[in-house]
Amino acid sequence: MERLIAYDKLAREDRLVRMRAREVAQLKVDQGLPPFPDLLSRDSIKERVHGIMVGELQAMEGAGRTVYDFPDAPWEFTMDMARQVWDESRHVEIYVRLLEHLDGYIGEFPETTILWRCACAEDAAARVAGVNRGLEGLACDVFNQLVHIARKMGDPILERAVEFQESIDERFNLGGVRREGPHDAVPISIATEARREGGFTDEEIARLIRTTQRSAVY
Repeated sequence: MERLIAYDKLAREDRLVRMRAREVAQLKVDQGLPPFPDLLSRDSIKERVHGIMVGELQAMEGAGRTVYDFPDAPWEFTMDMARQVWDESRHVEIYVRLLEHLDGYIGEFPETTILWRCACAEDAAARVAGVNRGLEGLACDVFNQLVHIARKMGDPILERAVEFQESIDERFNLGGVRREGPHDAVPISIATEARREGGFTDEEIARLIRTTQRSAVY
């Protein structure tokens, strides 16, 4: 199998059209459209979700390629990349279903290649820095914005998902051992800073802290 596959060598079904991001942006500008989805309409949200789905697909492929491209890497690194393949595959499934929820379909918009280009760096550390730190960090910003907009639109699917998340937080507090406080003072300390880095808002963290007084699950 060839190593370090170029962006234009990825195997794809005919329904997906691969283009450079700047080409897509220019075509949209030529038609009087914003170069990046402005999220002011359902169609623009659908375009954003399609783009995220493509990114998850390329992240899955990139992690898999990293396992293959660097056979002499430390075992722990290889396992991390293999686990990421599994994680990204689930993310693809999630966004395919969200796309269908928006009455969209795979291939409705072009597939850009930004993430795959980062995933093709010749150095393993550069790949992790570019994809897992740079682009995944950007993804946290994008996901958080989508949640905010969907709430504003009153999307019933999202509202049910948020309610379910809150019920899980309330039920799985491990008899009250998970709570706010320093790591050496409480059994399980709520990782507020890590949650903020992961896209949790201060409001969500405060609500989680309020639920840690009791738990129905032990």
